[in-house]
Amino acid sequence: MRTELNHLVGGMHIFAAELTGTDPGGEHEDDWLGTDPQAAFADAARLDRAAWHRPGALETTVRLGFGAVPGPMAAVIHLTEVLVHGADLAIATAQERLVDEQDCDALLTTMRGMDFDAFRRPGMFGPELHQPTDAPAHRRLLAFLGRGLSPRRDM
Repeated sequence: MRTELNHLVGGMHIFAAELTGTDPGGEHEDDWLGTDPQAAFADAARLDRAAWHRPGALETTVRLGFGAVPGPMAAVIHLTEVLVHGADLAIATAQERLVDEQDCDALLTTMRGMDFDAFRRPGMFGPELHQPTDAPAHRRLLAFLGRGLSPRRDM
């Protein structure tokens, strides 16, 4: 779980830095959690939220590992990171009740309306997995992205 949480916290720092034109203070997979993962997450979430709420944030071009993307696409990519890794952590810690099903459903609807095959390249997302239509939205979202739904032990 630490690896997954660290990835999420690092991503929030990097997106916030891209949006504000500052140095994130590290690379994505550096240790962002230190000795207090809860405080590290809270700090990253605060920075991230403030960066996205800045005037003009959606007019910013964000540089990601695969290239530069316009603000609105960066927002969808980042929302995907937060919701998907949040759902992963909720499943791994048996706290699925904490997942925002409405946000997961809205993101899944957005993704289904896109040409999503461009993102199904190795290392990003796999082929869609079967999930019953009456499954919770977070499980349908994870299945759409080709993610297994069992708790991952390598986190």
